[in-house]
Amino acid sequence: MKKLLPLLASCFILTACSNNKDNGTQKEAVQAVSPKDTAAQKPTLSPKDSIAQAEAQAASAKQAKAQELAAPANYLSAVNWKLEQQQTKGATGRKKTEYFFTGSVTSSASYVTFKDFKISLSFNSKTNSVISTSNVVAYDIVRPGGTVKCSIKTRYPNAMSTFSAKVIGATPVN
Repeated sequence: MKKLLPLLASCFILTACSNNKDNGTQKEAVQAVSPKDTAAQKPTLSPKDSIAQAEAQAASAKQAKAQELAAPANYLSAVNWKLEQQQTKGATGRKKTEYFFTGSVTSSASYVTFKDFKISLSFNSKTNSVISTSNVVAYDIVRPGGTVKCSIKTRYPNAMSTFSAKVIGATPVN
């Protein structure tokens, strides 16, 4: 039965192609095509190959996710940080100046969402010497490939001329 199936298919193709509607004015050559020839022309993946390819992609994604989970600081960066001041009223009704460090945290991760960023603020003098550093936590969430704005209220040294911000850690959500 299995040997007859290709033979019947070839006969069907030959009879379907021999019905010519141009009343014999033009002759066409009909060639029988074997199943081996058609397989050579189509570069399709076998089910085993496509399963293997999907498994390789899944393994690669799993490995990338493990790397992101292991080292969050490698996938997060502090961008455009600056010192801003705001005038507020204190408990006694007097004007009070408060200082906030504001900026963005950007994620270059592909799979992992991060929260609660640990940010290191380095305070520099006029001569660009590091006066002190402060590690603070910004409680927010950033999705893979996303950016989130943060604001941190903290004290800084009076002799500070410039500062820099760097993400040194975060908590993975997934």
